[in-house]
Amino acid sequence: AGHLNVMEWLLQQSPAEAQSIMVGGNYSAFRDAITYNRDEVINYLLPHPFVLNFAEAHHNEYREKVIPWITQTMQAVRTQREQVEIGHPNAVFDIQDPTEVARYYLIARNLIRRNSNALNDDLRLLLSIPAIKAHAAGHPLANDTNELLRLAMSQQNTEAAQLLLTIPAVLQLAQRDNFYRAEARGT
Repeated sequence: AGHLNVMEWLLQQSPAEAQSIMVGGNYSAFRDAITYNRDEVINYLLPHPFVLNFAEAHHNEYREKVIPWITQTMQAVRTQREQVEIGHPNAVFDIQDPTEVARYYLIARNLIRRNSNALNDDLRLLLSIPAIKAHAAGHPLANDTNELLRLAMSQQNTEAAQLLLTIPAVLQLAQRDNFYRAEARGT
């Protein structure tokens, strides 16, 4: 717990430098937490989109820690949605916090990358959230258009690709770019 206390203290002392602290030394805080199996630090860092982006992009290296965290996070999303639906039956479950939007976008990317039918309901849930759906055609942390669709196509994740193509902005970009045929051919 001492390592977590130090990390929390550092981020509280310098909130403006939080991202620099987390990504410094090529994500050394996260990589060290993995190396020394410090789950409390890992679980503290993963919700931060820049750390999650790094960990998710290195799926083969960090999957043993990322996948359980994503499973737990998706259960929390389902619970939040159920609470909204119970309290306000006509309400639409949405997320307003840009950090959460980026986090759930990255979780969607991971679900697509893992290409398992068992994860399709989680992907559908995330894409039913208006703020996530609004970013489906573009990465909230980078200027990477239609990353989710292009990933689904490269992973041969047909169901994810079909789901994404129901989103007008995704479909329009895909049509504009000839459904990424040149990318699929490697040209």
